[in-house]
Amino acid sequence: RYVFRIEGHSNYLRELLHSALMLDLVRPLLGDEPKADGIQYIDKPPHASYEFPYHQDNAYMFFAPPRALVATLALDNQSAESGPIACLSGSHVLEILPHAPSGVLGASRGLVGPPDTATYPEVAVEVEAGDVLVHHANVIHRTGPNRTAGHRRNLGFIYHGAGAVKDVQAYEDYERQVTW
Repeated sequence: RYVFRIEGHSNYLRELLHSALMLDLVRPLLGDEPKADGIQYIDKPPHASYEFPYHQDNAYMFFAPPRALVATLALDNQSAESGPIACLSGSHVLEILPHAPSGVLGASRGLVGPPDTATYPEVAVEVEAGDVLVHHANVIHRTGPNRTAGHRRNLGFIYHGAGAVKDVQAYEDYERQVTW
C-alpha cells in the first residue's frame, strides 16, 4: 500500500527528486529554497475498501513554520470511483489539529474529530496519469475506497523550505508511537 523513501532504491527517482524540474516547480510555492525529504509510493489496489482518513501531512512532518508540501504524481487515471485525493479547500491556513492512530496501514494517523467541511468544503481531485497535484502540508485531505478494477497509484515528492525547522522531539515521539 505504502512505501516510504523509495528514492533510496532508484537512481532515477533520486535524480528526479533533486532535479531542476521538480525544484523549479516547488520553489515558488514554498517561497523558500526547497529541501527534498523523499518520495513515497502509494498503491490503492483494485476494489480496496479501506479509506485513508482525514489528516494533515504536517502531523507526520512537524515543520515550523509549516513551509512544506507534497507534489503527488498520478501514475494512473483517478476518477471519483478510484478514491482520489480529496482536499478541504482553504484548510492550509489551519494549525495542526489533534491526530490519533488511525488503525489504517499506510495512514498511521487521522484527525481525532471530524473536520469543519462547512467552512472548508471537500474537493475530490480527479486526475489523469501524469498529472501533478501539489498540496500544502497543513491541508486536510483523505482518500476514499477504490471501487474500480484498476490500481490507483501515486508518487508523492515531499519538500520543505530551507527556513522551516523540524520539531525533532515531536517527530521522535511520533516514530516511537508508530513503531510501538
